[in-house]
Amino acid sequence: MERIVKSRLETKAIIDIQTDIELINQYALTQLQPEDVFTFSVILCGNEIDRSDEKFSEPCLEELAKLFVGVTGIFNHSWNAKDQVARIYRASVENGQGRNKIGEQLRVIKANAYIPREDYAKEIISKIECRTL
Repeated sequence: MERIVKSRLETKAIIDIQTDIELINQYALTQLQPEDVFTFSVILCGNEIDRSDEKFSEPCLEELAKLFVGVTGIFNHSWNAKDQVARIYRASVENGQGRNKIGEQLRVIKANAYIPREDYAKEIISKIECRTL
């Protein structure tokens, strides 16, 4: 089963639901089905120059992408367990749109995350779907 997803980096991406659910189930306590989860993508960081005039190198981005897999997503930078609603199940380094401040191809870490479709998550899922976060 496939579904087409729109993201900020690409106009269309074909997602293989079966592959995704297999990756997700590596982190779930119970076996989940595709209808049990909401999945989304997020840009975590990239090679843009920061306010300290520093940037992540390509090898650093590749290593960070590996480290992000399995990490929980926090809401509003809150370390409270109730605000940890998502988990990253895949991350990769991809071309972003345009160039960074010094003219290099923009490179970003794009992560795929999931949230169980539970009552407590309805509001956050709705906000992500409407891009109002």
